[in-house]
Amino acid sequence: QGGLSLPDRDYYFDPRYADDVAKFETYVGTMLGLAGWADPASAAKAVVALETEVAKASWSRVESLDPARNYHPATLAELEATAPGFAWRRFFAAAGLKDADQIVMAQDSAIARLAALFARTPPETLRAWQAFSIADNAADVLPMRFREARFAFRDRAIQGTPAMAPRWK
Repeated sequence: QGGLSLPDRDYYFDPRYADDVAKFETYVGTMLGLAGWADPASAAKAVVALETEVAKASWSRVESLDPARNYHPATLAELEATAPGFAWRRFFAAAGLKDADQIVMAQDSAIARLAALFARTPPETLRAWQAFSIADNAADVLPMRFREARFAFRDRAIQGTPAMAPRWK
């Protein structure tokens, strides 16, 4: 499982984090705006709604720590049946694993729920989510305004870091 931008799935549901989720939506809109996205505020709402659904489909930290629950050997055909709609064969072939007889899935029920979620999500929402994720992850090597926006949300608002380190560090 994966796809969450906030530190934990509980951020999306626990009322203690409601302010952080609101700041996250603003941050998503800021990053999409910096990237030149049309109507970044609406796209940000859609991205946060998508991530909230991803969080609902995801296992908790406690569930994810149980090694017995995370060991699900499966054939490629079983994976395709569990999580249809993704080009699993092409994915494994590109990874050099086209001849693998078996894979081991962790968080198997989350994988199935996420596949269904992505299949019903409008492509424009998925594109906005991907654009935000790229800008967010590449902020340190993009123009300074991306780095400053990322710092203001991730480091200052979420982690409490008072000042940004010089870029060369």
